Amino acid sequence: MRQLGTNPIVQLAAVSVAVMAVLAVAVSVALTARLDRNIELLNEYDGAAASGTTVRPEEPFSIESLRSELDSLRTLTYAAVGGGFAVLNAGLVVIAWLAWRGIGRHEAESESAKASIEDSAAGVTRSP
Repeated sequence: MRQLGTNPIVQLAAVSVAVMAVLAVAVSVALTARLDRNIELLNEYDGAAASGTTVRPEEPFSIESLRSELDSLRTLTYAAVGGGFAVLNAGLVVIAWLAWRGIGRHEAESESAKASIEDSAAGVTRSP
């Protein structure tokens, strides 16, 4: 059971789950707040349109402002998802590098143990 912590596949899975959970929470909090604001602005626009009031382009609930708000929301979404994938890929590279280093260390230890066994076996066969 203690070996699971050193298993690169388990490490990758744990890092992936953690990063995706943090990313999901962060994106949902940020997007929910921004979407709630857009819904409020759309409701204001609806009220103004229903009453026949002219909505000037500089109003925060004008179509131009809402379009700009949605563009920045799209950018935020792409940045959050792209950042999450970058963190996941960086985690994968680190885990693969650590695994490669561990494999090299184990290879050297195996070669040393093999040489030691061969030397002791040669000594046993030579001794009368």
